[in-house]
Amino acid sequence: MYSHARRNVLDRIETNGVRISRVHAHACLKKLQDWGYLEKTLIPDQDNEDIIMPLTTSFNEHGDEFRAIRIEFPELEVTAWSFAKKNEQSSPYDEFAAFVRSSCSTTKVSFSELEPLLPKKWERLGQLLLFPKDAFQGQKWVEFIEEQDGRFWPKVAEIFGVQSIARQQPIANTITRDAQIEMLLGNSWVEFKQHNVKFGFDARKVMFSSGNITERKRMAELDVSDEVILDVFAGIGYYSLPIAKHGRPKKIHAFEMNPHSIEGLTWGVNENELGSIIEIHEGDNRHHLPMFEQTADRCILGLLPTSESVWKVCFDCLKPSGGVLHVHMNVEEEKIESWVEETRHYFEQLAYEKNQDSTVQILHIEKVKWYAPRIRHVVLDLHIVSP
Repeated sequence: MYSHARRNVLDRIETNGVRISRVHAHACLKKLQDWGYLEKTLIPDQDNEDIIMPLTTSFNEHGDEFRAIRIEFPELEVTAWSFAKKNEQSSPYDEFAAFVRSSCSTTKVSFSELEPLLPKKWERLGQLLLFPKDAFQGQKWVEFIEEQDGRFWPKVAEIFGVQSIARQQPIANTITRDAQIEMLLGNSWVEFKQHNVKFGFDARKVMFSSGNITERKRMAELDVSDEVILDVFAGIGYYSLPIAKHGRPKKIHAFEMNPHSIEGLTWGVNENELGSIIEIHEGDNRHHLPMFEQTADRCILGLLPTSESVWKVCFDCLKPSGGVLHVHMNVEEEKIESWVEETRHYFEQLAYEKNQDSTVQILHIEKVKWYAPRIRHVVLDLHIVSP
């Protein structure tokens, strides 16, 4: 039994926390941050081999998001704990809430009306702060922001230390799944550095998932020395750029049909000085891929929710000696095991139909992130071994 109530304990605060083993602490911390459940003003604590992380007051143990976290970390335990406060004045959220509170003293809208509507989540992409699509919506927010006479968004940018602010909008129902955001301040071009790799893109036109950071890191750590790699849905170079920067491949052929993604990919290739390694192929990969039959050591099939449309042609692109396929897919949690076996069997059948005495080995299964409640973004690494 536990409570959301807080009380001071000398220089410590008693609140709810989650207890988890040290080995899973980093991954769990990232999930709590992604969902906005990590209390940033308090310091995580250690108890023997366990780490206890503080939760925000917005935490809901029975919400879909937290249930998803508990599925991934079954050992996770909610507990009351006394945490030390960080040696800092306040978090950006606290400062933002204080700004709204003080501004309400000169407006018709009261803070009690806005406080429940304060956004609890946001995403930072370089110098762009991206809020959820429902943030600052509704008549009360409209009235409050209008009464700030143009001062509101610049002040929010100052508090969060960014130059631009945007609000998410639904992904466009197009073949290229263009991003759609509403710019509230500044411009939409984003630049940032991750794993010593520079990325750039226009956030109004291109999707970017921060939740894929672990997969980008994993790709960067692969030993692909002297390999020829096909990145079949390259985007802005989510995987091509880290691999080319750190993996020492011979060549990466990056296929992309979205002109806005190509703009970001070209920028990334130039900024990271990878033009001698990455060759960009514009247009529908179904037209390009047949020209690469039996040339590749490795294919990255990074399209969600599924890349099934190119499974066969990518199999044909592997060298006669075989190679590796990185198959991305959105899969229901309880069906991952059966999907893995079905996918392996599919490629075994392809080998049989081509009269190849090949074996299909499962190298790795990576659960990248939750795509939706009960649905995972999964990557299956398959090794096609030919005699």
